Amino acid sequence: MNHPGEQIDPSGRDPPLRPQGTNSFGATPAGFPDSLQPDSAPGPMAKRSKNRQPRTATPPAPGAIKVPLTATGRNLVSSAWLPLLLAAITFCVYAPSLKSGFVYDAPTEILDEGYITTLGNLPDVLSLKVLGMNVFLRARPGQLLYLMLNAAVWGRDPWGYHLGSNLLHAANVALLFVFLRRLMAAETTRPDGGPSWPIQLAAAAVTLIFALHPLAVEPVSAVSYSSDLLVTFFTLLALLAAIGFHPDHGRTAWVTGGMGALCAFAAVTCKESGVAVALLLIVYWFLFRRREAKGPWFWFLGAAVAMTAAFLTARLLLIPPSQEHVSYLGGSFPQVFWIQPRLWVFMMGKMICPVGLSADYTMDNLNGIPALPALVILVGVLAGQAWLAFQSRIGALGVAIYWLGLATVSNFIPLFRFLADRFYYLPLAGVALQLVALVVLTQKAHRGFRAATTLCLIALVPLAWLTLAREEVFATDFSLWTDTLKVSPSSSIAHDNLGLALAQKGQVDQAMVHFQEALKILPDNAEAHNNLGNALLQMGRRDEGIVQYQTTIGIKPGFADAHYNLGAALFEKGDTDGAITEYQKALAINPSFAKARYNLGNVFLHLGRLNEAVAQYGKAVAINPDYAEARNNLGHALIQMGRVDEAMAQVQRALALNPNYADAHYNLGLALEQKGRVGEAMAQFETTLAIQPAYPEAHNGLGVILAQKGMLAEAIAQFHEALGLNLNYSDAQKNLTEALALQKSAQLKK
Repeated sequence: MNHPGEQIDPSGRDPPLRPQGTNSFGATPAGFPDSLQPDSAPGPMAKRSKNRQPRTATPPAPGAIKVPLTATGRNLVSSAWLPLLLAAITFCVYAPSLKSGFVYDAPTEILDEGYITTLGNLPDVLSLKVLGMNVFLRARPGQLLYLMLNAAVWGRDPWGYHLGSNLLHAANVALLFVFLRRLMAAETTRPDGGPSWPIQLAAAAVTLIFALHPLAVEPVSAVSYSSDLLVTFFTLLALLAAIGFHPDHGRTAWVTGGMGALCAFAAVTCKESGVAVALLLIVYWFLFRRREAKGPWFWFLGAAVAMTAAFLTARLLLIPPSQEHVSYLGGSFPQVFWIQPRLWVFMMGKMICPVGLSADYTMDNLNGIPALPALVILVGVLAGQAWLAFQSRIGALGVAIYWLGLATVSNFIPLFRFLADRFYYLPLAGVALQLVALVVLTQKAHRGFRAATTLCLIALVPLAWLTLAREEVFATDFSLWTDTLKVSPSSSIAHDNLGLALAQKGQVDQAMVHFQEALKILPDNAEAHNNLGNALLQMGRRDEGIVQYQTTIGIKPGFADAHYNLGAALFEKGDTDGAITEYQKALAINPSFAKARYNLGNVFLHLGRLNEAVAQYGKAVAINPDYAEARNNLGHALIQMGRVDEAMAQVQRALALNPNYADAHYNLGLALEQKGRVGEAMAQFETTLAIQPAYPEAHNGLGVILAQKGMLAEAIAQFHEALGLNLNYSDAQKNLTEALALQKSAQLKK
């Protein structure tokens, strides 16, 4: 393949001095050794005069670019600080998302699961043991590690997670610009060997198009999809390591080669699309560096491929097949080839005009794109990309990033979501390289270059405005799914998630309408059946809720949450055996389901099976050490077993996690009373009532201590309060009777 449009120093270092007046297309810089010459002869654009002599300082040739800019502006564009400036601009544009909450269900599900909140699980993640565990995101240990580190710092505060996503996106912007500048290092008319400042200005504008494109909002603003940010981060780091790889420098080769291979491994552990990194390293070598000594490159690229393959093999062997059936788009593999081009063309349109974006696209969104016209458009795009790849190695690499980035998210392997904005985050970086290549190709034509650069700069204004508007959509689940239904009214997922958002706001009636609408669109939507069951349970329609849970399990037997919810409904109904069975089924599916262990412990506690209750509470706490409710109930069970010191330790830990936890204050009062520390116990009961006045057990406990102190009138008042809250409270009734008898006896003695 000839690439007369670019002469990149294969070593990754600044190119040697080139004559300032020469055409930067195809002319070999003076001083290049023969061994580093391009692989094929320059094309027609690369012709040069045999009589041309090197010059050290001459005015630009007639075809050179003359873009007016002040000396300060030129210095800024060429500054080493420019990547940081671009990152800062990006961060500022995305700053409003810092105020957003969690959207989609994954962050809260992950946090509730409790696995990532425990740093003690870190060895399992680092050793990849987590692949064989039933843990959310187990197939993506790289992203799991990232979220675990966030949880260690921020707990459940979404601000910190959004800060991490914003910083990752800003870092990707800086890395992309540095990568572009290194690739364009030979395309310059400057004596110092760097890219000319007009070219750098164009590259900065294109980088900001990547930074501010609304398609990037989903992976940046939805913490669930930080995996796309991580894959792109490691992709750019790996490619920069390849640029810096010097096969003739032993120590440098080991460092940069090792870094590139590790980045390839890290990328594939974050998301399946990370498999592209090892392939992109090979593409980079083929385009720019294949004339160098092949031995060191063999070890570098071989290590990247081997580490990627090793992870994929471990994943295949350790993760059991999914119990959920996902069919091919269109119902069969051949149909994918008919429908997928429409998806590609549809999203190409969104790249050019990013309006009408959706968190859940449906096939109805594609109605305006017939299959045959889509194929014609796709063929035209591919032809254009082939031409660009022939003209420019930067363009060729951009095309590779684009299509390899889409390889694993293009439905050739069945996907749960057939299309999403986040799928195009890494491909957008490939688009940036293609745009830069096109702009560079215009540099011979003064006006063409200025027009291309100006168009890129002008495009930033509407892109930034659309991005800010899109961030507002991602602020809450309610705003996200309301907006999604405007664009994709036939989305069952959007109706289901909007119903959840309404239920969380207490609008259960409206939530049910959306759950039912979701089921009209997709009757086999297991999540919607489960959520409808929850809503019915909230409305006191328990038996109808049980039917919905059973329907959910019939559709999706491996749905642990549905078994858990059915167990809770059966326990409320008084069917303790049925509840135990369903909780155990949920735990067979997901042994790390801390809430299921907690509720199973509650059933055992209710039945007086204290040893079994303690065992389940203990496992829940082991899974999630910050599970205050499990620690409190564990303490309560231990008190009943007479293990008061252990009980106090658990309850005090629960209070450290939640100082306003009324149940924990009450249980601590019971433990202190058994220890004979009556004054401290009384204080705990009073604290309980200050937090929750309608707490009959605390009134009764306080009454007992008051009676022991001889304060019978005050004790009787507390017993009356307890019975006023619970007429069937036998202990309070018994204590009241005894207190009244003591009071009467005391009065008779007087």
